Amino acid sequence: LVSTLASKLGLADVIADKVDLTGRVGGANPASKSLTLIHAMVAGASHIDHVDMLRAGASSKVLPFHVVAPSTLGTYLRSFTFGHVRQLDEVIEEELAKAWSLGMAPGDDPLVIDIDSTICEVSGYHKQGAA
Repeated sequence: LVSTLASKLGLADVIADKVDLTGRVGGANPASKSLTLIHAMVAGASHIDHVDMLRAGASSKVLPFHVVAPSTLGTYLRSFTFGHVRQLDEVIEEELAKAWSLGMAPGDDPLVIDIDSTICEVSGYHKQGAA
């Protein structure tokens, strides 16, 4: 369902157009990396290693993007600066406008988006940011 919605809204194309990590380590192919992260979170991933659930079985036959490895996704996420996060804000703005124009808006009713943020402790000194 999520993959169908993302395809209908052209999410991969918008990410490819708006997110520019040129010259950053891990910055290539932001669309497939972002879609991997989005789909993993929707599937219940609580940490980066859970991305592997999207690589199991025949998932690659039903998902319209290349699912990247957890280590690749970690490198991608570390390549972001505040300015790159703002690029993602532009993606969200454009995608919500598209969704609303297709009739997905809540109308006159209030809309509540509840995003559960999980912060997990990192152990050891081998992970960037753990020190």
